[in-house]
Amino acid sequence: MMKFPDIDFDAIGRMVDLLDDNQKEKITSMASDLMNHTMNNLNPEDADQNPEDQSLDYTEYFNISDDLVSKLDSDALSALEAASDLAQFYDEIPEADLSASVLFLSKAALITLRNKAGKILKNNQIDGFNSPQFMSLGEFLTQISNLDNKKLNKLLCLTEGQLKKIQNELMQIELLLSRSQFDTIRKEDLDYAKSILIDDQLLLDLANIKFVAESADFIL
Repeated sequence: MMKFPDIDFDAIGRMVDLLDDNQKEKITSMASDLMNHTMNNLNPEDADQNPEDQSLDYTEYFNISDDLVSKLDSDALSALEAASDLAQFYDEIPEADLSASVLFLSKAALITLRNKAGKILKNNQIDGFNSPQFMSLGEFLTQISNLDNKKLNKLLCLTEGQLKKIQNELMQIELLLSRSQFDTIRKEDLDYAKSILIDDQLLLDLANIKFVAESADFIL
């Protein structure tokens, strides 16, 4: 009997439910291609291999610190796990399209953005943030660009430099996310997304956003 690497298909299924129709179609197509490739290239000896010997835990694969894990909610962690599982499954497929992994990495950033900055902006009745739980990454970037930076810095307890870093890195993730829906995403693209989110600490920056009442005008 064929054994798959240690992929949490339930977690992937939950995350797919949060994607839009175009993203779901992309992942469904990739899953079909992956299954066909696996069945056509199955080596009988592979059936006896231990799946645990073939894949890394997502925190090891992406080199995610315990500190970051403790600050992300379960949905964001599930997205990171799905990204890792799919990326590792495609490791043995030359020139594989890793769009699905980039989709899930960007979903981890979006979930954290919604839960942190989104809630603060909604609770302070900032125009454009009435329903942050339904906003896309692009919508966040557009709405944030329309706000006064000084007020935004105060609300999110960020310096001008921190806010600029977060905006610039979210724009780069949004570009990769857009490309994943109509272009091929290679290993170097996935590594780039990982470097922004983990190595450059974008996810940690988003998770650390908190409200500090510095003015009576800001009511949580």
